[in-house]
Amino acid sequence: IADVTTFIFSTVQASNSHAEIISKTSGARVRLFGPFEGDLTKRKIIWDGRDDTGVFVGDGVYEFTLTAANKYGMTSALSAEVNVDNSPFALTHVTVSNKIISPQNQDEINDSVTVLYKVAGPKETAAVTFDVFETKTSKTPIMTDSVTHTDFPASGFFNWNGKVDGTFVSQNTAKVYYWKITAVDEQTKEIRSTAGRFIVD
Repeated sequence: IADVTTFIFSTVQASNSHAEIISKTSGARVRLFGPFEGDLTKRKIIWDGRDDTGVFVGDGVYEFTLTAANKYGMTSALSAEVNVDNSPFALTHVTVSNKIISPQNQDEINDSVTVLYKVAGPKETAAVTFDVFETKTSKTPIMTDSVTHTDFPASGFFNWNGKVDGTFVSQNTAKVYYWKITAVDEQTKEIRSTAGRFIVD
């Protein structure tokens, strides 16, 4: 997500022109550029999301409107929309369905573990990965799964049935396994993660 947005425009037979940033929610003008005298060729305006007082505007949709007038007072205007989203990238609401699972007996009671989560942030793309490790210090997971979200905020879950390559782990003995969820903002490369453990018995 860009920190600024750039508008480039030209005018023909204009006596003067100006540009405004207007909130689509309230209709109020938050920023004025100009007035500019005479014709302009590839004039560049860079908006950093601040209003006329230097304060960052709130999240929402804003309209950039360029108005030009000729020497007779006739006007022409063009508009474009800009979405401002300052939401921080976050991985939240991570919960585990069962802290102890017993998949091998196949009694349909606590046969698997489900880890739920939410991701939030600007409207972009995030990859979320779920890993299960045999020990707390393991670097290589024994099981991994992943999903990509393109609509924020998003909710999801991962489920593990206690199997690796079709075979139950920890057969006939109880053992602690460690899990980790990692969310990566694919544009900014920000990383959010949380981890925990459960017992396979």
